[in-house]
Amino acid sequence: MLDISFEIGGRKLDPCFIGDGIEKATLLHVLRDVRRKFSIIRVPDREDPLKVLIKGDDVDHLHYELDGSNTVLEQVRDKMGIIPHRKIPIVV
Repeated sequence: MLDISFEIGGRKLDPCFIGDGIEKATLLHVLRDVRRKFSIIRVPDREDPLKVLIKGDDVDHLHYELDGSNTVLEQVRDKMGIIPHRKIPIVV
């Protein structure tokens, strides 16, 4: 299970409700890509889901930050080679 949220320009937003067609398409692409990448992570029962915050000053400069239990973050590190608690750039 994933908890994905967006924060762009200091504001939390839902990519489904962005007005601009290009920005909306970009954010929805990023959302699908993040879901696909992190679908291999299994969250044990009674643990919080992996939290992915997609963040940036604007749509052209995004990164994601990860948060979750130690068990879940260890899976991210071991299965994906991603070091949690760092800003990971997103290339669109």
